[in-house]
Amino acid sequence: MSITKYAFYWQRLLGWLIDIVLLYPISWVIQEQTINLGIIPSNIIFFISLGFYYVIFWVRWGATPGMLLMKIKIVPINGVMTVGRGISRYIGGIISSLCFTLGHLWMLWDKKSQTWQDKMAKTIVIRVEPEEKEKTDV
Repeated sequence: MSITKYAFYWQRLLGWLIDIVLLYPISWVIQEQTINLGIIPSNIIFFISLGFYYVIFWVRWGATPGMLLMKIKIVPINGVMTVGRGISRYIGGIISSLCFTLGHLWMLWDKKSQTWQDKMAKTIVIRVEPEEKEKTDV
C-alpha cells in the first residue's frame, strides 16, 4: 500500500507563481484588447480566459505548466478529473482568494492538505515521484 504524498504549500505557491509569469503576457493582451468594452466586461472576459487555461490543463494533464515544473499534480479523490470538476475548482480558487486567501491557506492545517477549491472539486494535490528504474542484473 502506497502512502499519499501531498504537495507542500511552497510547491503549490511556486507553481502558481510560475503560471502567473507565463500568463502575464497573454493577460496583458486580453486586457488591452477588451478594455474599450468597459472595466466589468473586460474583467469578465479576462477571468473566463484564465478559467479556460486552468481547466484545460487540469483536465488534460492534471496540472498546469507551473505545477508540472514543481512536480505536483491534481488527483480526484474518486472518479476522474472532468470539466465540471475543473470549473468547480477554478470557482473555488476565486472564492478562496476573495476571502483574504483563507481558502488557500486552509491546506496548512487540513489533514489532506486540501484548499477550499480542492474540497469543492473533491481533489487533492500530490507530489509526483520519479519512477524508480528497474534493477536488472546484466
